[in-house]
Amino acid sequence: MDEYMSNAWLSVSIPLCLLHGHVFDTNGDQVQYLESLPDILKWACIIVRLSDDLGTSPAEMARGDTPKAIQCYMNDTGASEEAAREHVESLVREAWKKLNKCVMEERTLSTAAVERLLNLVRAGHCFYQHGDGHGVQDRETKQLMSHLLFDPISS
Repeated sequence: MDEYMSNAWLSVSIPLCLLHGHVFDTNGDQVQYLESLPDILKWACIIVRLSDDLGTSPAEMARGDTPKAIQCYMNDTGASEEAAREHVESLVREAWKKLNKCVMEERTLSTAAVERLLNLVRAGHCFYQHGDGHGVQDRETKQLMSHLLFDPISS
């Protein structure tokens, strides 16, 4: 699990998305800061990576997708899939606490950059909270997106 996480947290697209959005309202110091992979970026990536792992479908694993945090934890500890999922969910909760602490202490990034980062993490967590809402259009994610984008807000 430790070996997996040492690489996996960077495999989500959060750094790339943040950097692309950041180019338009930043200075060189902030870009260098992001390139140093500060904790605020690390915890954001971990949340999305683990949320994605929790959303990985059995069909993806059957097709030969690489092992995710759940399978790595099961392999390391002998835990059941249910116990491994609970453990990974607890890691997500702890990562949110650490990210929130970093947000409160952040002094280098602009407020806009921090908000952009938080919105990316929130979106990632939302897309994977009921399974793979990005790759598999399940009912819950599809309904949620429909409500957010198309349904009128009642007063």
